Amino acid sequence: KPAPKVLQKRPGAAAKAKAKMFPSAKDVHLLVVDDEPEVLNLLVPFLRKKGYTVSEAEDGDQALEKILTDRPNVVLLDVMMPGLNGWEISQYVRDRPELDPVRIIMATGIGEEMNAATAPLYGADAYIDKPFRLEDVEKIVKDIVHRIESGAFLARHA
Repeated sequence: KPAPKVLQKRPGAAAKAKAKMFPSAKDVHLLVVDDEPEVLNLLVPFLRKKGYTVSEAEDGDQALEKILTDRPNVVLLDVMMPGLNGWEISQYVRDRPELDPVRIIMATGIGEEMNAATAPLYGADAYIDKPFRLEDVEKIVKDIVHRIESGAFLARHA
């Protein structure tokens, strides 16, 4: 005898369950990494005002330490920094299965064509060119969060 309709799996129930992975923006942990204090002073309060939980790092070494200890959902990562650069950090993260869930957005002023070519090579999930508009940062972060919730990212290590 089939299960009563109430107990049967509804189509799309799994998708709805995934959508609750981040019930609100505050459940999303962002790490903003940039060696320019002006950029941090602009982005961190802006993203917090949008409701995200935000931490920051001022150089590559500090960023890697925070990625390893805090496991942020999304890292907004400058490329050109003292110590480890953004490309090295991204490559390090992508080489480690335990860091598969960490999503990376590269932020740099090297130009859109160069960014489009290098970001995927180093395992970034998205990129944004400097200088950027805050609205564009918000849009990219929302897109990455939506892609996490929808299961659009495949595990890199099986």
